[in-house]
Amino acid sequence: HHAASCNAAERHGFVLEGISRQHRVIDKRTPIRDPHLPFSRDTAWYSMLDREWWLIHHALYEWLGSYNFGPDGKQKERLESYRDRILARSDGGGGNGRRAHAKRTRDE
Repeated sequence: HHAASCNAAERHGFVLEGISRQHRVIDKRTPIRDPHLPFSRDTAWYSMLDREWWLIHHALYEWLGSYNFGPDGKQKERLESYRDRILARSDGGGGNGRRAHAKRTRDE
């Protein structure tokens, strides 16, 4: 599902750049839609700048460490926790390095 992909991209540090509405048009007929109209979908565009990568790299490295996983294989802390701690260490805790995430939309 599109929302799950958007959530994963944002969780991993990508930033929504925009939505291309009806970006993909597929000649696929579905019983829910008008059978005479082609199926179309929106495309969400995400990016990560090279200067943003250092934070994501360090957070992923720490998050994927064996100490973050219990014997059952489940994570102890979320990726966001690692990213927030690293960010607080890098900017003195003021949060100046954090970019707000734009609102995402769903498939049409």
